[in-house]
Amino acid sequence: KIKIIKPNWVPTTFKIPARIPDFRELAIIKLTVGPGTTTTKKLAIIKYIISIECAFDWIYIIYIMGLHFSQEEFKSRKLKVLKSMKEQNIDALLMFRQESMYWLTGYDTFGYVFFQTLILDQKGNVVLLTRAPDLRQAQNTSNIEDIRIWVDKDGSNPTGDLKVILDELNLKGKKLGVEYEAYGLTGRNALRLNKSLENYCSIEDKSELITKLRVVKSKEEIVYVRKAAEL
Repeated sequence: KIKIIKPNWVPTTFKIPARIPDFRELAIIKLTVGPGTTTTKKLAIIKYIISIECAFDWIYIIYIMGLHFSQEEFKSRKLKVLKSMKEQNIDALLMFRQESMYWLTGYDTFGYVFFQTLILDQKGNVVLLTRAPDLRQAQNTSNIEDIRIWVDKDGSNPTGDLKVILDELNLKGKKLGVEYEAYGLTGRNALRLNKSLENYCSIEDKSELITKLRVVKSKEEIVYVRKAAEL
């Protein structure tokens, strides 16, 4: 919950501060509740869903999801990746590039320098393996439903956790594409990954698979580009 104001009364209108990301376009929201009233009113404005809650003379904004594009846009992107995977005979893609995760799911984090991967298989399953400090970020900025955590401690090897997920997705003996050119996949982590998957499945470097798809901008992306040019 993001605390906005604590008045002795509940105002009929208030303006959302510009310091809160992604809410500048919402402008003024009208409240129809009176002092001491407890209510929740969900508003679908632009592409964001928020809740306004008035209780005990406090006003809160509950930030549910901060996706910058519509669900239709993300669905279209996913279908493009799956089509490209099929054309390249890839059973699953292991994404290590932060920009790929962001483009495909909206997931945005500063933790991209650490080991984390987003798995997409041909059945459309999406699983994120990340550290505990990035859990809330993944929940609040993306549409990823299946988030797994590896424990970042001395001597830990997250490739073991990754292999458990691959087993669940029945990817043993399959062909996997890997984004090797990524900040989080350091030389040491790449060696660990290769060793973990040795004699388990076949792997190929697919660092450019999503990058090439991102080159062609969608209608929604062009809207952002034009707005940026205006600014």
